[in-house]
Amino acid sequence: MGVAKRIIEEHEASRETAIGIALEAGVLKECENHGEVFEGYEDIGEAYKFCDNKFPNDDNSKMKDIIKEVVEDHCASECQLCAKNFSED
Repeated sequence: MGVAKRIIEEHEASRETAIGIALEAGVLKECENHGEVFEGYEDIGEAYKFCDNKFPNDDNSKMKDIIKEVVEDHCASECQLCAKNFSED
């Protein structure tokens, strides 16, 4: 496996971990119908607290950066598929 591919796979794994942390903290929500991830109701600081608890001995600043990245990537206030289906009715 090439170095670039390994870096991409590690980043994707870190993004999945970050999404899980943000979901657990309520910063992101997951649509029950479609599995889409969108913005929750908590401040991103809640996800950082979960990160501190999950990785207490590690340098978790990189994970906090990735949490910020995934929260910004999923900033919609509702599931886009639900919104699309609702608007077509």
